[in-house]
Amino acid sequence: MSPVRLAEPERQKGNANSLRGKGRPLQEESEETLRDLYRVAYKHFVLNGYDGASIQAIAKEAGVTRQTIHNRFGSKEQFFQTVIKESDKRLAKSFVIDPLLDSDDPILIFNYLANLLYAIYTEKNKIPFFQVMDSALSKHPEMGEQHGKSLNEAFKIIIKYIRQCSPTDGKHIDASMGAARDFVSLIHGYALPVIQARQEMPTARKQKSEIQAIVLRFLRGIGFSEI
Repeated sequence: MSPVRLAEPERQKGNANSLRGKGRPLQEESEETLRDLYRVAYKHFVLNGYDGASIQAIAKEAGVTRQTIHNRFGSKEQFFQTVIKESDKRLAKSFVIDPLLDSDDPILIFNYLANLLYAIYTEKNKIPFFQVMDSALSKHPEMGEQHGKSLNEAFKIIIKYIRQCSPTDGKHIDASMGAARDFVSLIHGYALPVIQARQEMPTARKQKSEIQAIVLRFLRGIGFSEI
């Protein structure tokens, strides 16, 4: 079975340790530093707004100089647009799920899917991003539309497996986009205390038990009444 693919932003062409903007060389920076810069800047723009965000504060927290940002991106407006674009790409690529199982057992499949989604939400390197994203959605409802689009691939996979598990005796099973959204929302809700640092990661045994209970409630709710 194939694992979830947690894609990272596209690599810069050329020397990975040197970033260049508009043909001008910059101080040596790793790709990890660039990703950190985008993450820090996204947080500042979301929490403080475009006008309230300070390039100097962003540079200091990201461990680069203000001149580096100016050389690479030009104006604050160009920097802002690039940060939003890169963050949107990262969000969309976070939820790329490969086809996983050739089975018609809904409990087996949806336990597996639920644990994969939970792993995405609670991966150590992803938690800061999801913390900011949740704040962005509460402060800027218009970003919810983009967030929904980024989940479409995951929704399609979930719908595929609902249909794959559906009985052939004509019994109605809800394989709608709404059902797929509910499934992702349930797993996100379970991961939220960890994302918000209100709770430690559960033990593997506790996680397995609690996710299985969520999966059973979900499956019964969409029509698998006999499981």
